Amino acid sequence: MKNFYLPLKEHKILLVGLFLGLILFFGGKAFMKPITTKIDSSKAELDKLTTEKNNLFKEVDLLKSKEEEARQKEQRLIDYFMLKSKLANLTNPSKFFKDITDFKKIRFNNIRPIKKEKISHYIKMELNLNISGSYEDVYDYLKYLDNLPYIISIKKLDFSKGDSKNNNINMVIETVGR
Repeated sequence: MKNFYLPLKEHKILLVGLFLGLILFFGGKAFMKPITTKIDSSKAELDKLTTEKNNLFKEVDLLKSKEEEARQKEQRLIDYFMLKSKLANLTNPSKFFKDITDFKKIRFNNIRPIKKEKISHYIKMELNLNISGSYEDVYDYLKYLDNLPYIISIKKLDFSKGDSKNNNINMVIETVGR
C-alpha cells in the first residue's frame, strides 16, 4: 500500500488540480445553467423584436406606397376637375364677359367688377350684374351660367319689380381664374 500512496504524494499538485478541474467542470455547468437560460431567453426576445421591427418597416413601406397612391389619385382628380371646369382668363377678362353676357333672353343693364383678389396663383373675382327679364328667363340664365365651363358661384340674387313683363335682377357672381 505504501507504493500506492507514493505516486499520490509525488503528484499531489496534479491530483488537487484534477480534483479542482472536475469540481469546476461539473459545478460550472450548474452555475452556468441560469446564465445560459437567460442568454437563450434574451436571444428569443431579440429574435421576436427583430421580427416585429421588420414587420413595422413593411407596414411603413406599405403606408408610404398608399400615401403616394393617394397623392396620384388626388392629382388625377385635380387634373380631371381642371379639364371639366376651365378657369377664366381674368388677366384679360373680355372673353369671360362675352361668355357670361352671350344670352339673348335677358337685357344686361350693368356689369361691374366688385372685387379682384389674388389667392396663391389664382385670381378670385366678384362681379355685380344688373339684368332685366322674366322669372323664366332668369332661371334659364342661371342654368346657362351653370353650363359654362367656368367655376361660377352666385353669391347674391335680388329681384325687384320692373315693368309688366320684366323684373330688375341684381346678382353678384364669383369666379376663379388665372
